[in-house]
Amino acid sequence: MGRALPQEEGAMFLSPRTCLVCHEAKQENLKKCSGCPYATFCSAHPSSCSHDQVCSMINDKYEFQTRLSKLKLSTAAAIQAIVNSTTVHKSLKLPTSVADYLYRYAQTPVTIPEDVKIHTSIYFTKSLTLFNALQKLNYNPRLKMVVYIVAQFTPFHVSVYWEVLLHLLPKLINLKIILFEPPEDLKYTINVCEKCRSKKKTLTLEFVSTSFVEYVKSKSHTKADFVALYNYDPLQEENLFVNTSCKVVKNFDFITCPLLLTTVTEKKAMAASERLRSNLKNCEICYAGKNDFAPIKPEVDWETEGISIPNQFLMVMKPRES
Repeated sequence: MGRALPQEEGAMFLSPRTCLVCHEAKQENLKKCSGCPYATFCSAHPSSCSHDQVCSMINDKYEFQTRLSKLKLSTAAAIQAIVNSTTVHKSLKLPTSVADYLYRYAQTPVTIPEDVKIHTSIYFTKSLTLFNALQKLNYNPRLKMVVYIVAQFTPFHVSVYWEVLLHLLPKLINLKIILFEPPEDLKYTINVCEKCRSKKKTLTLEFVSTSFVEYVKSKSHTKADFVALYNYDPLQEENLFVNTSCKVVKNFDFITCPLLLTTVTEKKAMAASERLRSNLKNCEICYAGKNDFAPIKPEVDWETEGISIPNQFLMVMKPRES
């Protein structure tokens, strides 16, 4: 084709063309949805009430990605520019949402197209949600902080979004992010901005191929100051990532640090709350509610062809004081 496929177009190749309702696969009986380019219906099922509710949003997401693919400024370059523009001033109120951070707080010297700025929120939601959890706990990191990120894929080429924590937390010098269960053990020292280098600040990403439970039970593990479970789904334990997250919840007693947990829907947040209260007797929930640092724009779930907002609900827990 002579160009890279946007995420949405790639998903179309991965997902078979079948009726959204009954999964009829005979192509001569199928017809594309008139409102979006993804849904397909058969002659017996020309529409779907559930799809009608999200059809316009799915089409909006498709048009958004199409515009994004035509822009020259890459997401990685935009993230780097935004991070570099993040400084703490006594006269400047700290960001209260991901939109507030992108539009008011981080004033870049170069103009970032609106669509690119919106797209970066899907990455900044991770680091800024962690910042949000720290704020809710009135938690002041020491010079070093180690964070476990469980069951969350992090593309290396855009992982600089974690650097924003070095900017928003002035006393923090060394930040290590440990991610679990990639194919192999890897360790990267991220090339931080000039201001961070002048203050001898460092950002390290470490990928641990062993399971979370094996790692925290080993004598050689690095102790965590914070644990993050993004988009936890207690309703689908058969899923590999979800199952890993469930193991974390069941084995959290091995850790003596705060935990943040996000979910996509309120229903999953309520189920997660019940699971946490039953499994973590020695912890208290300090916050449970909407996460103001969720992404600006919803994402498409390519398996269900529905719409969801990652990290929409947030729970923050800490061990009870003995």
